Amino acid sequence: MKKIVIIVLTFLLCVFYSSAYSANWVRNGGITEKGWNDSKPLVFGFLGDPPANNDNCNAGGDDMDQALSFDISIFSHLAGSSFDVNNIYVDGIATGEYALNVWQINWIFKTGLSDLPPLNGSDWSNRDIVSVCVGRTVQNLTFNNQLESIVFWYDGSVQTTYHPTPQNGEDDSEDYSGPDVDTSTVSGSLLVSNTGQTLADVTGPGSDTPPTDTPTPGLPDFIITKLELSNYNPKKTDSIKMKGQSKNVGDDDVGSDDKIESRFYLSKGYKEDSHSEWIRVGRDYTKGSNLDPGETHSETEGLNLWDYSIIEPGKTYNIVYCIDRDKDKDNGDGDYPEIHKSNNCSSEAVFTVQAATPPPPVNHQPVGYIDSANCSNITGWTRDPDTTSSIRVHLYANGEAGQGGTIVANEMANAYRSDLPFTDKNHGFSISVPGSLKDNNFHNIYAYAIDSQGGANPLLIHSPRGITCSPTPPPPPPPEYNLQLSSIGFSVQSRPKLWPGEAFDISATAYNLGDNLLSSVSLGYYLDDIFITSHSISASSLTNGAYVSDTLISITAPTRKNKLLRNQCS
Repeated sequence: MKKIVIIVLTFLLCVFYSSAYSANWVRNGGITEKGWNDSKPLVFGFLGDPPANNDNCNAGGDDMDQALSFDISIFSHLAGSSFDVNNIYVDGIATGEYALNVWQINWIFKTGLSDLPPLNGSDWSNRDIVSVCVGRTVQNLTFNNQLESIVFWYDGSVQTTYHPTPQNGEDDSEDYSGPDVDTSTVSGSLLVSNTGQTLADVTGPGSDTPPTDTPTPGLPDFIITKLELSNYNPKKTDSIKMKGQSKNVGDDDVGSDDKIESRFYLSKGYKEDSHSEWIRVGRDYTKGSNLDPGETHSETEGLNLWDYSIIEPGKTYNIVYCIDRDKDKDNGDGDYPEIHKSNNCSSEAVFTVQAATPPPPVNHQPVGYIDSANCSNITGWTRDPDTTSSIRVHLYANGEAGQGGTIVANEMANAYRSDLPFTDKNHGFSISVPGSLKDNNFHNIYAYAIDSQGGANPLLIHSPRGITCSPTPPPPPPPEYNLQLSSIGFSVQSRPKLWPGEAFDISATAYNLGDNLLSSVSLGYYLDDIFITSHSISASSLTNGAYVSDTLISITAPTRKNKLLRNQCS
C-alpha cells in the first residue's frame, strides 16, 4: 500500500510542477493598444531612467530619454501557470489616453507601427519590470502625470483573486507577508497599486506597531495608539488636520515637568519611505504628567498640502507619528529609556490627493469670408478649426444678430472649394438671395459662422455686404392653344357612291385662334369609330391666325372587323 501511495503522490507532484511551469514569457511583437476591460487587473506606469538597452534609448547626456516602466509581476501572480505575456495590452486612463496617442504617433513615425516596442526584448522570463522608451519629442508634448496614466492590463484568465500585501517595508512582491487582499477589487478602480490593492484597501488611519526589540522591564513604554487625518482624499489646495494619540503602556513614568517630543512625518506612497526620505511636517511636546502609566494623550497639527512640492494631484502619501523622538535621523534611544524603543512610531495613515481636474478643451472660433454678394447669391466659406466637418452659416439682414437684424438664411457650408488651404475642403456656401430682399431697397447682409462647440458665432470677414435688388418679374402666363377645323371635304373618285374596298379623297382646313405652337400637330381622319389615316401639320405652318388646308387622295375604304363595309358611303 505504501508503494501505491508514493507512486500516486509522485504522479501528482509531476502534474503540479508541469503545469506550474507552463506560463509563456515570450512576447510576440510590441504591446498593442486595447480598451481596458474594467473587470481585469491593471498597473500604472512610472517614469524613470531607461534600463541598459541597444535600442538607442539614451540614458545620459543633454538629450536624456526616459522610460515608462510597468511592474507585471501582479499579472503573473494572478494568472499563475496560465500566465501569457501576450495577454498584456496597453491603454490610457483619463489624460493618459492623450499621452498614449502622442506616444503611438511618434512610434508610427519611427517604425510604421503603433505597437509599443519593449526595451526588454521578446523574452520576459524572470522579469518583473517591462520598460518602453519615451523619447524627448513625447516628453516635450506631454506631462509626466499624463504619461503615468498609461496602463498595462491583463486580458487573460486569473486563477486566484487573492494576493498578499507588503508588511513592514517589504519591497519584493515574492516576499510579501501581509494579509491577502481580494484583487477583484481592482475592477473599476483607476488608482491601484502595483500589488493589486486599490486605494480603498490602503487609505485610512494609522495605529500602533508591534515591538521588535527585547524588552527592558520597569520602564515607561510610549507608543502611538492612533493616527487620524481629517481628510483622506483632499485636494492639493486643502489643509488637513493630523491627530496623533499616544499612550504609556509601560511600568513607570517620567518627571511631571519633563517634555516628551513627538513628530509627524510625510512620505510618498502607502508605505513609509526609508527614514532618510521622511519630511517632518509637525512637532509637539507632551508633559510627563500627561503620560503616566496607562494614560493617553492627543496632539493635533495642521498640514497645508500646497506647502510641499512632493505632493501632486492623483498620488498617494502617508503620515507617520512618532513619540520620544528628538531627531529626524538616527534617533537612537530617544530622550528616555523605555521597555521598547521599536514601537514609538505609528503605522501609516494613508491619503490620496484628488486628481487635478483637466482644463476644459480650448474652443477655437470658426473663421471664413463672404466672397461676393449680388442679387442672385451670397457666396463664401467658413470652417471651424475644432472639426473637419462642415458647419452652418446664418445670414442676417439690416442689422447684426440680436441687434435688430432679421435672419434670412440658415444653411450648411458644405460646398467643395478647391481653393481652400485645408485638406478638408467642403466648407463653401452659395445662398440664393431671398425674394423678400428684392424690393429696390438697400440691405446690409451679415454672415455668421456657427461654432461647432456651441461657443460664440463670429461674423465672417467682409461682413456686412450691401445689395439693392429689383423685384423678380413674374413668370409669363402659360400659352393658350385654340385649334379648330373650318371644313372637311369627302369625294368618291368617278362614282357617285363609295363601295367597300374602293378609293376616295378627303380634305380638311384647320386654323389657329390661339398662341403659336411649340411643335407640329397631327390631324387624324375617322369613319365612325374606325381610324382611316393621319398626317402632320408643322408648327410654323399653323401660327396664330393661320389657315392650313390639306387633301389626301386615293384612300381605300376601310373594313370593320376584317370585313368590308356593308353600307354605302356618300
